[in-house]
Amino acid sequence: MNEPRFFYSTDGTDVQGPVTLDDLRQLFATGGIRASSFLCPEGETEWQPVNPEFFAPPPPPPIAAMPPPRPPPAQPPPYRPEASYSHRSRSSSRSRRTGGITTAVGWFIAVGVAALIVIHNVSAPSYHQSYAYTVGSFIGSLFGIVILPYLVSFCCPRRSRSMVVTVGIAAVSLLMLAGTVSESGEQRRLLAAASDIQKKTASEAQQQIKTQGYFSPDPQEAQKDLQKLKDQVGTGDSMMDRVARDLLTVTDQLMQKSNAAQAAGKACNFDPTTITGPDDIANRHAAIEKLHDTEEDMVVFLQNIDANCRDVLSAEHLSDQAMSQTIAGFRQSGHVDLLIVLWQAQAKLAEDHLARLDLLSRTWGKWSAKDGKMVFNDDDTVSAYNDLLRSLQDDVKKIGDTQKQIFQ
Repeated sequence: MNEPRFFYSTDGTDVQGPVTLDDLRQLFATGGIRASSFLCPEGETEWQPVNPEFFAPPPPPPIAAMPPPRPPPAQPPPYRPEASYSHRSRSSSRSRRTGGITTAVGWFIAVGVAALIVIHNVSAPSYHQSYAYTVGSFIGSLFGIVILPYLVSFCCPRRSRSMVVTVGIAAVSLLMLAGTVSESGEQRRLLAAASDIQKKTASEAQQQIKTQGYFSPDPQEAQKDLQKLKDQVGTGDSMMDRVARDLLTVTDQLMQKSNAAQAAGKACNFDPTTITGPDDIANRHAAIEKLHDTEEDMVVFLQNIDANCRDVLSAEHLSDQAMSQTIAGFRQSGHVDLLIVLWQAQAKLAEDHLARLDLLSRTWGKWSAKDGKMVFNDDDTVSAYNDLLRSLQDDVKKIGDTQKQIFQ
């Protein structure tokens, strides 16, 4: 019976043998092979790690005949302990390529949606932001799209993280884009409603200016128009709805002051030819003074419009830049600078009416009204009265010209 022989390898690459079991025991005893070495019986293909118990001293050999000559050494089987590693390497390489493609798709979606959001906002009629703010908005949108999916991906297995990130980016992108479109739609709807009211008011103003030289709005119609805008805003809780309601509060305050001035103006009689006496002059003077005070109050309110807007917007916790841009848009759409000029001209008109009454009171008995005209007994009074009359005409012209600029 042939003694079993073995091939052995100490480093996984250099194959030696075949050798007998005794040879292996001697090699194991002298350190030629170790527990980390591999063995393969001659005629087989499976390599196995060395078992130290395998090399226990053998029992005394029986007396036997001389063994037959050894056959020629057989070709050892190829040693392939790295086969499983190569399989894992190829699988890992494919996984990395797939993950890279998936991540690239996710970033493509994120950049594209962030760009769409910024373009959509820039195209809005009320957009008045700077270039730096626009770039910052793009970066902020991009960061907002990718940060949540990346944080969630750390809770997932490594091999599925890229897919989780891509799916998350797609979901967040859709939500942000839908919110932007919805908010922009609401903004455009409000702007359209305000534009319709502004066009109607401008048409009425142009007609009045054409026929009487100035525009006197109907307080009831103005109140109805303001209520229409309030109805358009409704009770929504979005940032845009809250800001719109806050600014409509300022508009309501402006309208109340305008209505107060109009009411005071209706109580005034500006026709000097109907004056009946000194007491009538005093009563007219008091009424026009009240009108002047309401107009001056309107001028002060308009000159402090920025502070008034900041007061009503303080609860929204807007950034300084957003606050400034919102107030700038309100000033521009409301023609605040022209309104200041208009109400200053109206206050100046009231001052000139008071000056004319003071002149007529001082010269009582030196003038009379005949056929709807003022007749004076001395040239100095005529000259002073004509100067006041020209100033009144200039005031009325300035009021009409300013109203034309507002409603053109």
